[in-house]
Amino acid sequence: MGDAEFFHGGNVGFRFLPFEALSEKIGIHHIVLRYLFALIAGYPLAFIYLLLPKGNPSLKHLYFSFCGLFISYFCFGTDCILILISVLISYSSFIIFGSGYYNVVFTFIFQMAYMLGAYVVYATDGYDIKWTTPQCMLCLKLIGLAWDCYDGSQKKENLQKYQLDTCYEEMPSFLEILGFSYFFGSFLAGPLFSFKTYIMFTEDNLIDSNVDPKSRYWVALKRILAGMVAMYIFMNYDSKFPADHLISLEFKEKSFLVKCTTVMLTYHVHFCKYVIIWMFSESICVITGLAFNGVNKDGKAKWDGVRNFKYRSCLFGPFFQDMLEGFNINTSRWSFKYVFRRLAFLGNKHLSHVLTLLFLSVWHGFYVGYLILFALEFGLINTERNLCINLRILSGKSFEELSSPLRLLIRIVGFTYRAYVCAFAATAFMLLRWRRIKIVYGYVYYWGFISIALEVVAVYITGIMAANKKKAEKKIAEKKE
Repeated sequence: MGDAEFFHGGNVGFRFLPFEALSEKIGIHHIVLRYLFALIAGYPLAFIYLLLPKGNPSLKHLYFSFCGLFISYFCFGTDCILILISVLISYSSFIIFGSGYYNVVFTFIFQMAYMLGAYVVYATDGYDIKWTTPQCMLCLKLIGLAWDCYDGSQKKENLQKYQLDTCYEEMPSFLEILGFSYFFGSFLAGPLFSFKTYIMFTEDNLIDSNVDPKSRYWVALKRILAGMVAMYIFMNYDSKFPADHLISLEFKEKSFLVKCTTVMLTYHVHFCKYVIIWMFSESICVITGLAFNGVNKDGKAKWDGVRNFKYRSCLFGPFFQDMLEGFNINTSRWSFKYVFRRLAFLGNKHLSHVLTLLFLSVWHGFYVGYLILFALEFGLINTERNLCINLRILSGKSFEELSSPLRLLIRIVGFTYRAYVCAFAATAFMLLRWRRIKIVYGYVYYWGFISIALEVVAVYITGIMAANKKKAEKKIAEKKE
């Protein structure tokens, strides 16, 4: 099975440009090369944006719309019309339903159905870079817009803080929605940000007047360099650790430890391509100023408002919670705010968690690999949380209160275990189809599932011990009284 089974491109625009010939010379698929070129084009577009006159939001909306539409046609050809349709429908929904509840319902149903229908029609047996690639992010942006406008139409005393932070009280115009949808720093692959942030950005109200605007460039440069490191790793090692190697007979003949280590390395190399996109996209947002996030205690500007990847937490954190909080941050934050918290009426956090992960699985597509990944994530996160709670009760100390050598040991063991088991879970994400996934899982004896089962047993045992300790402490306290 070759790379073609994992990757498929779609329609493109400006076919007279020699990208196919160039792609053959440098060894990158011409669709990928176009996508990367469009992403990097955000840098000159960002610096051109900085030259636009202040105090003219309409001009900025037009500029973002024109740039985004140009990029859309360049990458997806006439299929770019299909993306524009979803924006037009979203605006029409505001015209018909206003900012009320029916607009939220209609927008959610239409945008999800439109995107999922596109998956059915356009998806292949692997990964696709087609118009559905930016459409999946646009789907969330437009649903979030509907929710924010609905929150803005409610009485403020009825809103929670997370709603007050992003609620928008005005009726968005077509030009505003178009610019928000096609902003070149986030059109292709995110990051996600609220409509309120976008409006404040275009009206020059986002960045504090006393902030040194030049401080953003050093932050942007660091993200660019991080993205280049990820690109170097991916370009040099992707061919050495291809996903299709995991289902080969050659892989099967290796020892168990070598197979698990190969899966782990393949996983890290594979996800470098997401880090590349996130780092470059974020740095473009930083340059434009959209990433401004207030000032710290020292009065220095923070430019992490759209940060999507924390490499220290994600790569070196000992817990699965570190991975969750450091990887694809904006999408996780969006799903927490617009799905998990909106399901509070169910009165069950575990059910809300399951439904949120189910939503994310379907949002990614109909492949069983996504469902397996998020099911494993649910198991790993919840067993870790419960195990940590029980161990804290038994030891009487939090992680920070433990001795330095013990904390170091936990970090080393935790980091190593997390790296391997996350790779086991992400194998489903890389291979997508069960006919491929089951081969790899069979080769490594389904050890990830066995590990989670053992964690569940550990949670059960430590839970009993923690409960007994609480009872004993309660009896001692009662005797003292």
